[in-house]
Formats: sequence, C-alpha cells, structure tokens
Amino acid sequence: PYHIHPIWCATTLATETTLDESVRKVGVQVLLYHDVLEDTTRELPPWLSDGVIERVGMMTYQDILEEVEKVWDCPREIRLFKLYDKVNNLLDWQRSSIIKHERYKDYTARLCADVLQNYGELNITRIACTIR
Repeated sequence: PYHIHPIWCATTLATETTLDESVRKVGVQVLLYHDVLEDTTRELPPWLSDGVIERVGMMTYQDILEEVEKVWDCPREIRLFKLYDKVNNLLDWQRSSIIKHERYKDYTARLCADVLQNYGELNITRIACTIR
C-alpha cells in the first residue's frame, strides 16, 4: 500500500490538463518521491533535478503540526502538491481519532481553498470537496 499512495498522487496530478505542463512534469516527480525523506531512511535518487529535490524537501516535515504551520510559507505549487497527498490520505483514512480526522479534513479544506484561488477548479478540488 505504501507504493500506491505516491503513484495515485502523481497520476492524479498528471490528469490535470488545465495545469501548465511544467507544473505537471515537476509535480509528478515530486509526488512520486514526496514520502521518501519523511517515511524512510533512504536518500532521493541522484538523477532527480535540483528543482525536484528542493520541492521534495519543501514537502517534508517532522509531523503534521509542523506542516500545517509552515506550508503556507512555501510556494503555491507545494500547497497544490500537498492537496493531492492529503486527499488521497483522506480517501484511505484508517486512523482512529475522530478529532484528528476532523482537523485533517479542515487542513485539507484550507489547502483546497488555496488551490482554488491560485489554480482554479481542478479534478483534485472536485474530489476534495466531496470528502467534506
């Protein structure tokens, strides 16, 4: 299941034909590797561009509390990529705490509003709106 998450995020982003092709190209790579630094002890592959490596670093946090606080200082494309990550997590939610789940949904809704403002309606924003 850990391999499916980044693939889902990347392929869902790839379907967003209204996004600029350069955003999709970089975003697919970022989303394929976004959990490597956070969830493993491995390093990123050396063939990734410096821009992709930098963006993966911006996607990486110690925990969700740090992320919720600091993501707003990142470039808007990082918040776009985070929306794919969070929506997929909510679609596959297995956690037990209702309070954490509600906070996670609220954070995802904030990301969705930001993405709508910066990119307009996308497939991912339509999906995010149905989760609420």
